[in-house]
Amino acid sequence: MVTRLEALKIGCGPINTLKEVFADPQIKARNVVREMEHSSGATVKVIANPVRLSKDAGRLSAAAPLLGEHTVEILRDRLGLTETELATLGQQKVI
Repeated sequence: MVTRLEALKIGCGPINTLKEVFADPQIKARNVVREMEHSSGATVKVIANPVRLSKDAGRLSAAAPLLGEHTVEILRDRLGLTETELATLGQQKVI
C-alpha cells in the first residue's frame, strides 16, 4: 500500500510494530531510544523526540499513561467537574 501511495505522491509511511520501531536503522542512528519508569512500575522503552535543537535537548518527562490513568484529573482540573459529578460518572461506569 505504501508503494502505491508514494507513486501517487501521497505522503505516507508504514505502520510498524514496536519490534520494528526499535529495530529501525534510523531510530538506532539517531540514538533516540530511552528507558523510563512507567506508572505501572515497569521499565519501558520509549522514543525520544528526534528533533535536536541547540537550547532544548527534547527531554522526556514521563512514559505514556495507562488507559484512563488521568481521566479524573482531566475531568476535574480541566473541565471543572465536581467530585459529585465524578462519583456519578463512576457509578454509571462512564469512567
